[in-house]
Amino acid sequence: MQKICIVIPCYNEVLRLDRTLLQSYVVSNPSVCICLVNDGSSDGTLQLLNEIKNTSPDTVLVIDCVKNGGKAEAVRKGMFEAYNWKDFECFAYFLSLIHISEPTRLRRISYAVFCLK
Repeated sequence: MQKICIVIPCYNEVLRLDRTLLQSYVVSNPSVCICLVNDGSSDGTLQLLNEIKNTSPDTVLVIDCVKNGGKAEAVRKGMFEAYNWKDFECFAYFLSLIHISEPTRLRRISYAVFCLK
């Protein structure tokens, strides 16, 4: 069972998203799910998110918000959908994909959230 879900709002991130880093993190952390929320992007972000999901469909959830509603709304929708998807012990979220630019940041935040339980 996955214990934590990390919700990441994504808006026009196709040029910034480090697909390899994210996929590597998902594979090496089986107790963590990633919920990627496309927040009305006008570039190829949704397609890229779906490609990531297809490599790990049990641990990656993609939500598509057709209209941009802002980061807070994207996180809210992501948490709601993830809550209905699986039974998690806790949630964490990133304000943007910039926060996952370093592999160690993902590990530190996941560790910190696990320590809260």
